Amino acid sequence: MISEKDFFAAVLRLAKPHTPSDREPNTVDREAAIAALEEAQIEQTCDCGTCLTYTLLYPGAPIDQDLPRTYLSVGTQGGDALVLAHLAGVRLTTLEVAPTGNKSVAALPDADHLTP
Repeated sequence: MISEKDFFAAVLRLAKPHTPSDREPNTVDREAAIAALEEAQIEQTCDCGTCLTYTLLYPGAPIDQDLPRTYLSVGTQGGDALVLAHLAGVRLTTLEVAPTGNKSVAALPDADHLTP
């Protein structure tokens, strides 16, 4: 089973802007976000029973609220889930795996089943 941080890194490598107004991170920004995962503390924050939602916390000062916000998304093979990633600057702050149908998401999908 893949670790949460490895899954998050796979999402950061593949995800595309969620809407046309979201910026496309360049390779340097993506790699910086992946590197920052090393120091992140991960909390599973949603107990709705339908999705998996994670909040990432980083040591030091709180994340500057004036940093640019980026929303990325990636699908899964079979289209049964949508993965949404929210970045502040180059730090992943929230990641959600949401079902696209009526079936709840009980576990992270395999990283090799992600589709940009």
